[in-house]
Amino acid sequence: MADFRKFIYATAMAGLLSAPAFAAGPLRCDASGVTPPFVRTEGHAELVGEVQINCTGGTATPTGQAVPRVDIRVRLTTNITSKLLAANVNGVNYNEVLLLIDEPNSGRYAPNSMLPGQTGNRGLLACGDVGAPDTSNSGPNVCGIIAPNHPSRTYDGVANGWHTSTDGNSHVCDGEGGRPSAGTFGCGRPNVFQGHQVPGNPTMVEFNGVPFDPPGEAKFNSAPIGEPAIDLSSPWVRTLRIVNLRTDANAFFVAGNNSTIPILADISFSGNTQAGIDDPRELVVAYATSGLNQPEVSGTASFVQCVAINQNDLPDLRNIEDSPHDFDYEANFKGVPQMFIRFTEGYPYSFKTRGWEQMQANSEIVNGIRQYSPGEFNSPTVFVRQNVPGGIAYHTESGFSATPAPTAVNPTGANPPLGVGTVPTGDVGGQTIANGTGIATAGNATNGTQLQIKFGSIPPGVTVVTPGVVYLTRAGTDDITGIAIRSASTDPTDWLDVDSATLTVVYEIMFNDPLATENLTVPIAIKTNLNQLPQSIDEEATVVGGFAPAPGSQVAVLTSATGGKLPRFFLNLTGDDDLGLFSIDKCNCNLMFPYLSNAGGFDTGVAIANTSLSPTDSIYRQTLAQAGPIQFWYFQGGSMVKTECTSVASGSVTKGSCPGTTFVKAGEVMTFLASIGSNTWGLTGGPTAFTGYMIAKSGFQYCHGFAFFSDLNRIAPAGAAGTSVGYLALVMDSSGFQLRRTNTRAFDSLNH
Repeated sequence: MADFRKFIYATAMAGLLSAPAFAAGPLRCDASGVTPPFVRTEGHAELVGEVQINCTGGTATPTGQAVPRVDIRVRLTTNITSKLLAANVNGVNYNEVLLLIDEPNSGRYAPNSMLPGQTGNRGLLACGDVGAPDTSNSGPNVCGIIAPNHPSRTYDGVANGWHTSTDGNSHVCDGEGGRPSAGTFGCGRPNVFQGHQVPGNPTMVEFNGVPFDPPGEAKFNSAPIGEPAIDLSSPWVRTLRIVNLRTDANAFFVAGNNSTIPILADISFSGNTQAGIDDPRELVVAYATSGLNQPEVSGTASFVQCVAINQNDLPDLRNIEDSPHDFDYEANFKGVPQMFIRFTEGYPYSFKTRGWEQMQANSEIVNGIRQYSPGEFNSPTVFVRQNVPGGIAYHTESGFSATPAPTAVNPTGANPPLGVGTVPTGDVGGQTIANGTGIATAGNATNGTQLQIKFGSIPPGVTVVTPGVVYLTRAGTDDITGIAIRSASTDPTDWLDVDSATLTVVYEIMFNDPLATENLTVPIAIKTNLNQLPQSIDEEATVVGGFAPAPGSQVAVLTSATGGKLPRFFLNLTGDDDLGLFSIDKCNCNLMFPYLSNAGGFDTGVAIANTSLSPTDSIYRQTLAQAGPIQFWYFQGGSMVKTECTSVASGSVTKGSCPGTTFVKAGEVMTFLASIGSNTWGLTGGPTAFTGYMIAKSGFQYCHGFAFFSDLNRIAPAGAAGTSVGYLALVMDSSGFQLRRTNTRAFDSLNH
């Protein structure tokens, strides 16, 4: 415990030296971490739990004297990265970390009214705000408090509060009756104090010159001097609460390791005070663990180069609410292959909204429980204040915030909202804070949890699309628990193009269930432009994902930058290393005719069918119809002796020239003779006196071939039988790559 030290302040007036003080046993202060939350090891600015210090006993400051001031330091085992609100003010960087004394605006003292001598509810008053001047030579955020007529009122939030002992009542600074004018240093009883970084030590934050008044023997709702006690059952507990501590939890990140590591804090007092922490052990203020499992990818889907996918071909999103996790792709995706990336929380409440404004705007109360309101995807810009101490139960990216209007408003209905707290604050003033060093925006995050999706190896002519709205579900189920959006003005049934330059899309959480581990499944589709697709596509497209935003460089990652994003993460985009997202297969089908001849009176007729046209029955996929040319290679005597393509001579086009210009349409069958070819298809046939084999490559899939060998042109001896035989061409493509043409499990894989 710290030693007694002399008071900083001289007594306010000599006559008060004899005023009685509230004295009890030795001052005792015990610190604790209030329900340490999990924080994400991917994060650089993670909101840890609040630090609470409860003090009892000691000797209260005599009425009318200046309350002695102390310096309070908080140190974490990781860097403190709370938002910087005012940089380099006389060499000091003020941030969003706040010290609240005696639970202002908490409802702790309701339903008592703040009548003379009572300890009822009190509003917020920040040091440096109007009515609590910080105009001494000590600089910003150092205030004085003159002890009132009862230690329970030292931090009652009365602007310009003052006390004289002439009538036993509390007064305000008004320049009357010997009282100083409003705005004089020492007037007011603030209960909110702003911290600043400790120069040269990124793990520390400090509060300078905080008036600290031990509660002494004061009781809850005890009466002022000279009046009967109202309630002596509960001793007054002086509560100091430190909020808005953010830390760089990424110091504990190990890829693939979901172990839990405690983040510790210790608190020290210095100055003219009796105060000290009786048990100096470090406090657990958070547990660092991975906030995101490796994203799941649907697997490599196959598309074909010669089939266009237009906006009208995209899957129907109107029914996605029915099964947002296991979406019925077969029914809704019109035969287009299923693709998705799925994120899973590492623990409940890893996904969070920016603040209560999103939770309020997208929820409804059902049987006393707040839950997602179906069909809502609102993205309000005005903050809802989270101005009730103990607000870790908000489970948002924002901390304690009491921003004035018009930037922020109080919650609709009760404050704190349903599900956050049970004791209403009551109708009191002082719901906001302000001062000269930016305290008004303390606690406000810049965005909710964002999830980034990055695509790679997307070929020219392909546009990737994802929905404007996606749903959070309880892990492994279709039970909707929340929502995330790409755009504030998006229709949930719309597909939106992914920017072709960045190939990146970001979703932000707009409602989540902090009590459930959640999935976020993002359907993916593509559109294709046949005129822009390259002839050869060898790489599979890829997709990875992770938290966002991630800084473009390491500048301002380990400090609380004024313009830094809250939250922010290190760049760690992952996916399934063994799976691509999709491939675009060249529209080819390769056939081998193992024996052809047009020599010695023999000839071979060849038929190749384009069977990509399907019946209109519902079991058949209707997006497979293709068309393309066919190229032929003839082999004889150990070498390739000829090649030609389906090209009808016209203008400068030579019959049979390659590349082919004459297409075999879906449902057509082309035929020719090895001896003379075909004028219809622009073929000249095989070389003269050819006997060998032929390979045909079509510019469409689903090709099948038939050959008919005969000696119709041969002069056979009298009585000799003619020769004729037919066979199916061999499909040269791998039997492992089987083409689906129906919605059943049967495959078009006859291998001939």
